[in-house]
Amino acid sequence: CDYCPLSCIAVWKDLEELLLSGNKLQHLPDNIIHLRHLRVLRVHSNRLQSSPCFAKMASLKVLDLAHNRLDRINLATLVPQQLQFLDLSCNSRLYVDPRQFQVYR
Repeated sequence: CDYCPLSCIAVWKDLEELLLSGNKLQHLPDNIIHLRHLRVLRVHSNRLQSSPCFAKMASLKVLDLAHNRLDRINLATLVPQQLQFLDLSCNSRLYVDPRQFQVYR
């Protein structure tokens, strides 16, 4: 399976930690942002080429997107203000405009 079915997200509405690493996922469903209690999301070592907008996920503290196939991201839409840990390492095609980091100084 190369995706997480949309229907599975509604069942997990109170989930606090979701580990989907090493599953060859190519996409995450956009409605993953409705997991309001999610604090930890680890999806490293997949085949993700893009990422949903996590910026409005108020509880998210840890976001691990390492070892995927991401090529461009917008930190303003990806990163919630309260995020404490972000791993984007080993996305060999990833480009982040350095000016995006000025907000986080």
